[in-house]
Amino acid sequence: MLQRARVEAPDVRPGTHGGTAYEIAARCAAGEIDHATMRAELIGWEYDKPLPLSGYPDVDDVRPHAEGGFNQQVGRALTHGFLAGEDYDLILDALAD
Repeated sequence: MLQRARVEAPDVRPGTHGGTAYEIAARCAAGEIDHATMRAELIGWEYDKPLPLSGYPDVDDVRPHAEGGFNQQVGRALTHGFLAGEDYDLILDALAD
């Protein structure tokens, strides 16, 4: 699973099992960590904030997303099959609180 994910992440953050949230989800999918640990680490992760809107819709449509943002990390893990929909929903609900 980790080879399929082509995980190229920074060094593992202290207290976690990955250098990115995507890597943590991939490690759980590979069976290296359990779901409870993965969910706890993704809920506690500090995601990059989205870039503020520029006021120019045509520019905002093509601007890159924050690489460390929730959608780029956890959303991509969901899309690539490393995260189940119920895990995604649980994490999203916890972060919304």
